[in-house]
Amino acid sequence: MTPQGDVRVDVESLLNDPPEVNGLPASVWTSEKSCYRFIADNLPESGATTLETGVGVSTIIFAMMSGSHTSLFLGKGDADRVVEHCRSRGISTDGLRLIEGSSADVLPTLDVAPLDLLFIDGGHGFPLPTIDWFYGARHLKPGGVLVLDDTQLAATQDLTRFLDQDARWQRMDGSDHWVAYRRLGEGSVEEEWTGQQFYAPLEYRLDRAKRRTRHWGRRIKGVFKKG
Repeated sequence: MTPQGDVRVDVESLLNDPPEVNGLPASVWTSEKSCYRFIADNLPESGATTLETGVGVSTIIFAMMSGSHTSLFLGKGDADRVVEHCRSRGISTDGLRLIEGSSADVLPTLDVAPLDLLFIDGGHGFPLPTIDWFYGARHLKPGGVLVLDDTQLAATQDLTRFLDQDARWQRMDGSDHWVAYRRLGEGSVEEEWTGQQFYAPLEYRLDRAKRRTRHWGRRIKGVFKKG
């Protein structure tokens, strides 16, 4: 699939005409305009492959701009609503794959091509944002973009605290309610705690530094004694 020509997304118009999904007023479930603008500005010009947990205005942007887009969501009937919304406005849905179901159940076995952008805006209770990241981010290309919405909520804040300390994730943009990172790597994000010294408790890091200082102190003393 390829995007629908040279598309310039009018985010303001999309926010004034959102699809009827999620069972709540759009003012409750939409992200900030700057988040949607960032997504639109950071998709490759041709053939982007994208994935999101959640559905809404972002799905319309992906339908307009992505070559292949997958959206995972819980709302019954939301797939039909999104398709009808797009078709009634002349937006092709050929590149859309809309999957109803929990991302925690679907993502672990989802077959998806390497991603240019992953948007996490599904369940916000602990540990759902981290589950979406764990199973979704493994598909990001080197240099691919991760966008997290609702970072004012505790479960998403926990994930951002981790990512902010990991040099393999470069913060790009954001606000009090969303944040974007560029992935400086590829492949699985699964690893033991020994590969995450940057995230170890402060007490452990201080103790480790002391032990390393004592170790090198003994070695230096040994060199001087031999001399």
